[in-house]
Amino acid sequence: MMHLTLPPARLWPVTVNQARRLLVEEWLRSDGLSVRSFHVALGSDMMVPVEVPVLQRALDVVTTRHTALRSSFHLAPSATAGARRRAVELLASTGVVTSGLYVSSTQPCPSPQLRILDLNASAPLLAQPDGSRMVHRQIREPFDYASPPLLRAALLRGQGTATLILVAPHLAVDLNSLYVVAKDLNAVYLATLHGTDVPPPPQRQFDDFAEWQATQIRDGGFAASVSYWRGLWTINEDAQFSVDDFPFALPLRLMGGAEDQLGTEAATLDRGLSADIGRCARQLHVRERDILLAAWVLTLSWATDRSRLSIWMNFPNRCQPGADTLVGWLVNSHMLTFHVGQDASLRDLIEHVHDVYAAAERHHELPLAAFWQHMDRSYVRSEARVVFDYHANPTDPHTGGIIDRCFHLWSLGRDPFLTIRATRAGSDIALSVAYGSDRFVPVAIRQLLTRMQRTLEALRA
Repeated sequence: MMHLTLPPARLWPVTVNQARRLLVEEWLRSDGLSVRSFHVALGSDMMVPVEVPVLQRALDVVTTRHTALRSSFHLAPSATAGARRRAVELLASTGVVTSGLYVSSTQPCPSPQLRILDLNASAPLLAQPDGSRMVHRQIREPFDYASPPLLRAALLRGQGTATLILVAPHLAVDLNSLYVVAKDLNAVYLATLHGTDVPPPPQRQFDDFAEWQATQIRDGGFAASVSYWRGLWTINEDAQFSVDDFPFALPLRLMGGAEDQLGTEAATLDRGLSADIGRCARQLHVRERDILLAAWVLTLSWATDRSRLSIWMNFPNRCQPGADTLVGWLVNSHMLTFHVGQDASLRDLIEHVHDVYAAAERHHELPLAAFWQHMDRSYVRSEARVVFDYHANPTDPHTGGIIDRCFHLWSLGRDPFLTIRATRAGSDIALSVAYGSDRFVPVAIRQLLTRMQRTLEALRA
């Protein structure tokens, strides 16, 4: 939700991704369309009992530690109605993002008030219909971009169990950053509870990152990355999926409300297989992400009967010093193309996937929206966008903290097609798929998950 005004003092530029999102919202409103809540959400199972006043105090401290949670977004003085209209038209026709229309600032603000949601049920709370509805409301509730804090926290309490829900607008925060917030909450809660020193705040803040990115773009610091991505797009743009590539996709978009278009399916790999994946990664000197991505590529090749596949990847974009503790929207999405040979096995493909990802990783700091202004043609977003995402849960249940386990909560921010997220949490690897329920029936997605698990089991051979 956006009610932007002219800003107070202390300003910095928004990032290219933030500018694009704000322009997309202007575009939707200008066409008379509703703007969906584009949020990220994280659930955290808590060790009980939870000292609510201490948790509230920890929220106060963590909000103060990170400028992104206290940021607000405003129109730049040059952002006249005409300038914004021309920027929307340029974005719609070419995909190019106009800079200089929006700015961000940090200002004193109230802390997020911890909401207490009591439920007469035992674990798992989110599996209960009432619990699911409560969490759904927390995720859907809009934020005002001009009124921080841009963080919402709710404690869902049941019989001997508790789950903390953290929600933020993606405009300000990405999912990796919510994991950082959860880790900080854990540390500050313990320090407050035991009267010890609170860990020092991060030295680098998101406004430093935004100013660094603006300087890189202005001074040509991404020139090598522009050349790299231009070369890939030139030869691989036609490798993007179309809806027709999926024989089990519904032939026509079903007419339904926007709130009903997100479907999800999930599976947790057995611990033996999860351990085998970790062991194989060490033996082959690759990452678990490479193995899981290779299995997903093989699964899609089987499902679509294609040997050349383009998949969108979310890169954390945390290469700069101190970026591991940054909170903000850092993640960049880029399209990678993979080639599956005839009768290729999982082990055959792992090295190829590793090499493709490693090459792209050297150039992922350039946002797609900044890259596209160097192209001589319009950007057309594929209607059949397939995304792979990987997260390693940073929380450790053996540290004596209050947070036992973190898990991602899907929220609908755009028309989904097919996204899979693999998450390593301790001894477990969980797979979760979000898809357009107006495109796929649940049984088709479950078949994909089953096929991917069988592909991974080939590691045991």
